[in-house]
Amino acid sequence: MRQYLVSVLIGVLALAAILGGQVPAAQAATFTVDSTGDASDFSAGDGVCDTDDSVGDGPCTLRAAIEEANALAGADTINFSIGTGVQTIAPGSVLPFITDPVTIDGTTQAGFAGTPIIELDGSGAGAGVVGLLITAGNSTVRGLVINRFVGHGIELRTNGGNFVQGNYIGTDVAGTADLGNEGNGVRILNVPGNTIGGTAAGAGNVISGNQRDGVSIVSSAATGNMVQGNYIGTDIAGTADLGNGSNGVEMNDAPGNTIGGTVAGAGNVISGNANGVVIVNSLATANMVQGNFIGTNAGGTGALGNSSSGVLIAINASNNTIGGTTPAARNIISANSKGVSIGSGTTGNVVQGNFIGTDVTGTTALGNSTEGVNITAANNNTIGGTTPGAGNVISGNGNIGVIIGGQASTGNVVQGNLIGTDITGTANLGNFSDGVRIIGEASNNTIGGTTPGAGNIIAFNGATTSRHGVVVDGSLGLPTSGNTIRGNSIHTNALKGIANLSGGNTELTPPTILAAGSASGTSSCFNCDLDVYSDDVDEGEVFEGSTTTDGSGDWSFSGAVVGPIVTATVTDGSGNTSEFSAAFACDDFDSDGTCDSGDNCPNDSNPGQADLDGDGIGDVCDADTDGDGVTDVGEAACGGDALNAAIRPERVDGIFAGVSDDGDVDIDEPLPGGVGAFDCDGDGFIGTAEDHVYSYIAQLDGDQKTCQEYDTNFSTADPNQTAATPSLRWPSDFNSSASPLDSFNRLNILDLTSFLAPIKYFGTDLAMNPGDVRWDLTPGKGVFMTDINVQDITAMIAGSSGSPPMLGGAKALFGPVCPWAP
Repeated sequence: MRQYLVSVLIGVLALAAILGGQVPAAQAATFTVDSTGDASDFSAGDGVCDTDDSVGDGPCTLRAAIEEANALAGADTINFSIGTGVQTIAPGSVLPFITDPVTIDGTTQAGFAGTPIIELDGSGAGAGVVGLLITAGNSTVRGLVINRFVGHGIELRTNGGNFVQGNYIGTDVAGTADLGNEGNGVRILNVPGNTIGGTAAGAGNVISGNQRDGVSIVSSAATGNMVQGNYIGTDIAGTADLGNGSNGVEMNDAPGNTIGGTVAGAGNVISGNANGVVIVNSLATANMVQGNFIGTNAGGTGALGNSSSGVLIAINASNNTIGGTTPAARNIISANSKGVSIGSGTTGNVVQGNFIGTDVTGTTALGNSTEGVNITAANNNTIGGTTPGAGNVISGNGNIGVIIGGQASTGNVVQGNLIGTDITGTANLGNFSDGVRIIGEASNNTIGGTTPGAGNIIAFNGATTSRHGVVVDGSLGLPTSGNTIRGNSIHTNALKGIANLSGGNTELTPPTILAAGSASGTSSCFNCDLDVYSDDVDEGEVFEGSTTTDGSGDWSFSGAVVGPIVTATVTDGSGNTSEFSAAFACDDFDSDGTCDSGDNCPNDSNPGQADLDGDGIGDVCDADTDGDGVTDVGEAACGGDALNAAIRPERVDGIFAGVSDDGDVDIDEPLPGGVGAFDCDGDGFIGTAEDHVYSYIAQLDGDQKTCQEYDTNFSTADPNQTAATPSLRWPSDFNSSASPLDSFNRLNILDLTSFLAPIKYFGTDLAMNPGDVRWDLTPGKGVFMTDINVQDITAMIAGSSGSPPMLGGAKALFGPVCPWAP
């Protein structure tokens, strides 16, 4: 194909003559490869891709196009038009290094339909040859198949800002067979800001079958690189193992890179390799690994495990993050040999929010064959955390959920995780062996904690009866002590909830429980922290709270305990936590499985401790189940719903006047008939008294004087009464003083005297004296009807919400209850 740039060159030469020979930067050029040959350009730098002559009518090879692009300043483009369909270019020697920015775009080949069809076959290129070596920076390689080179598939060095997108690097053209390069698939050497893959459709690469790493990011200047949307170690479907011989992605002394991400399409599938993601050496810090499937197929439902670790952080690599607190940041790290390995002097690394040993749903085991998390000779790393979403699911693994071992393993924190359960924290996905094991002089680590969110759920672990929830093991002959285990929910493990073996945690003696109404007991640990738990057997499913032992080892816990079994642990000043105490069965009067001290209905069986309105009173003994202010019997009689606080009996007066309480369109509609002795509208009056009470707004005489209503006749309305007439209508001014500011709606000694004088006690039967004022303060006490006793005065003074000062319990039989002046 003719490759003319004559007009461009004439323009450049003319301008050069005008400027006295000073030639400006050349315009970007486009070269189209139309041959699978390997010949060099006839005259590199003349702007014409032609291997025969400088006319431009001869073949343009990839080698020749690169030579011309290097020679011509500007960001050039190399397109392809080699017949149609799949075409293979087989260089006989190393291709020119790309020294000037260029885009090599295999998607321009006729027949391209979303998968690359231009193949670079490096099998004859010679020893150590790299497929494409780019030093220019700001270049793009798109839509190529690059395989069988003795060196790396692509190497980026000297300058960064490159894009490698939509390529198959190490496979055949179909993306289904291993034709790996002998080096790395992509190597980023000491340059920043490169993107391998991307989040857009078609941007991801298949980087598989290479004998070393899929992607290798090396040295301190290799920072800010993004590896996103790729299949690294699998076929194009993400369902078959075409693993790279070493690591899927390695960051070696490279800081601040991102593998995956939290936006849609950013996550990689990194499976079938030796290790999935490796972060090593002291300069490898602040790297992020998020949103990836590491060890599974592309759907996160099947096993394509990496043969060693899903994620390996080692050799002093520090302060890296695996996962995050949002679902989008979560990695699925499953079906590998180990899930996450942290070792060799590493510190400050955070592993949070991941599924380690389950499928993408967090409900089905897809375990790593050995440990979920392995910390060896590493300090101050965090597995989980206290913030919402920080905890990992570490379940279904073939050995131990979390193991911490080695003398340097100190200060590590395991908090907020689900270890042995599914994502709900309730279903059994137990690890085959222990939930957590601390061994080999690993000391001063923390499992759980008493602050909100710190406790782990550690349950269902141990396929045999010799395995435990948490083990501190000194069997290697080294002191393994100071390990704190507090505030967790530990239950239903095969043997013990906590086991201190062979001197682990100094085999601190557990406390003794002597009572569990309010729990109390003794301990040989003086002035130590003591944690109280409830369970249905002998572990610690519910953390109830903490107290301390005194100088004699005695202790008491005043908080409620649920039971039915109570246990406790003690933690000494060095951080050693004991095993759980012997189980103690608490008092349970109603036999519903909850200790009386923690039972929301201690006299009535309420096995689930159901409490619809959350008021601390169980539903089976709560007179107002939905907490709407109307009793259940009142709701049943008056047309409400005892289980729905939004549906109350219609109230024509009282505090809900002016609204529809029963869900229909009517406001302040009449109460249903036959309400008997129920107070349907919440105004304090029952039975026939309801017939005399109207809306707040429309008072008896219609004069709108709501709280200044004076009426000496309590049985009829008197529209002629005024605010100047003394009355006993509560809360009017009982004193006839002419200075209302002195006593209006407030009580002084004269008010109280004048108020008490006419009170008569007529028992509970209104029919006995239907025309009298009755203050029924203590019905059914059997006192003389005209007496005022201590109970009467007590009830008047007690006060309650919505009542006037000093006279809280008393309400006039007739007359509205008014709001009170301050």
